[in-house]
Amino acid sequence: MGKRLRKRLDNINSNLNISLNGAIIDQLKSHKLLGIHVDQDLDLDIQTEVYVSRYQRKLVFLST
Repeated sequence: MGKRLRKRLDNINSNLNISLNGAIIDQLKSHKLLGIHVDQDLDLDIQTEVYVSRYQRKLVFLST
């Protein structure tokens, strides 16, 4: 789902009540699954931020 569609859906209803066998499933903004950060829009923005911060720290260490 794209960001434009997400913005449209946010205006309609942001809370989905999904249940499985009577247990309500929580809606998360992001989740780490198999080492990859996945967000509600299936973007890799969070994953990219993780990699950038990780490699920035390594570059600072190497430059000193």
